[in-house]
Amino acid sequence: MFSKLKKAVTLILAGAVLLTVPQVPAFAYTDAPTREVKSVKASAASGSSIAASGSAIAVTGGSIVRAHISAKQDNKSVRLTVSHTDGKTGNHITGYQIYKKTGSGKWQLYKENTKRGTFTVKDTKVKYKKSYSYRARAYYKDESGKTVSGKYSSSVHVKIGLTVSKAVISAKPVKADVKLTISHKKAGKISGYAVYKKNKSGKWVRRATLKKTGKTSYTDTNTTSRRKNTYRVRTYYKADGKTYYGAYTKSVSVKVAVSPVTKKITDKKSAVYGKTLVLYQYADGSMVEDPTKYVDEDSFQKYVMYVNKAKQYVTAYGVRDGKLYPLRAFICSPGYATPVGTHHILAQMRWHELMGPCWGQWCSKVASNGIYFHSIFSSQHNSNNTMSVRGYNNLGTTCSHGCIRLQAGSAKWIYDHCKVGTTVEITNSTGYEPFSKPVIEKLPSWHTWDPTDPTAQKYCKAHKCHKYAK
Repeated sequence: MFSKLKKAVTLILAGAVLLTVPQVPAFAYTDAPTREVKSVKASAASGSSIAASGSAIAVTGGSIVRAHISAKQDNKSVRLTVSHTDGKTGNHITGYQIYKKTGSGKWQLYKENTKRGTFTVKDTKVKYKKSYSYRARAYYKDESGKTVSGKYSSSVHVKIGLTVSKAVISAKPVKADVKLTISHKKAGKISGYAVYKKNKSGKWVRRATLKKTGKTSYTDTNTTSRRKNTYRVRTYYKADGKTYYGAYTKSVSVKVAVSPVTKKITDKKSAVYGKTLVLYQYADGSMVEDPTKYVDEDSFQKYVMYVNKAKQYVTAYGVRDGKLYPLRAFICSPGYATPVGTHHILAQMRWHELMGPCWGQWCSKVASNGIYFHSIFSSQHNSNNTMSVRGYNNLGTTCSHGCIRLQAGSAKWIYDHCKVGTTVEITNSTGYEPFSKPVIEKLPSWHTWDPTDPTAQKYCKAHKCHKYAK
């Protein structure tokens, strides 16, 4: 039994001060520390200062401080700033616990640390177009490891927005093609560009995907001259296994129509000086190298052939109303003995024996001394697969005995279109020509047939070469 208490009584338990209370009437104490601790804990909720040994918690100045959290998107991450509402840094706090929720999901502990005061953390485990919520609370942990947590902060919400860069486009005709120049604005993300074109039904069709950023270009070679070619572009960005698109550009339209133009040749060094030519011109002002797409080469009643010994190629013209229509250019091999001047086709033979002996196809005789247009010679009589590969690869050089060697397809065109009596002009002109000199692919030694020979296509097909190549 205790004697009468003094004005204040201090209870001692296990060597620690538990509670200082005002004077109260005497009461019986019979080894009941648990009840005393419970009463102490109860009074702690009302803000009393407490101290306990062992598993007890030391708290001074009130309850656990309340955390405060703010959130801001930082590129593809969320920057979280955490602090507490108590002005005294570190008062009643060991650290913070941050909780995270995706969309309407469940709260989960995202991060716990032992920092006090204000700190920031970056959450990189987020996805574009997703919403995230965050809240935090402070906690206090005593030496024994027991933890008391404060109240949760108010929740903050962030939706991970994504700005995909916007494309910029311009277009212009380049001969029969359309060249698009594409770039993008600085703001936003980009992995590449998607190019769209309107089809003849007016529907947008994706034509190309450009896996490039910055300024680039795209050339459409599948254009039409019957209507405008219309395009638009948008950027795309790949992230999180998904593809995000920017806004479409405004559409741009380009016309690649070909139109005939009449030109009188004033170059005195040209073989056609003083002649009036009908040429075909693209919308960009350049000349069409293959006008047979736009003029029917079989519609002419008369043709004239110009052989340029100096440049080693032949130009075929259709003649109509006193004007010359350039139709085709054929690479050739003339000889130093090829006679310059005006000639006419005198005779034509499907096969003909040449010097050697050797044999040529689709032969058109242009001079009485045995000068012919003919295919590259074959070593065997009427054989289309014993052609001289060396002779074929020398096309475009001066190397014949005087005849005008041609690819088989070119020799056949002259044979089919130019009747006996057709004019053949052989010159050493260095001046204007309506077409550029053709360039051909060299053949390997085993390719002993002409790839332009329509009767030898079975060999190309068997070897999967030229137009049959995969």
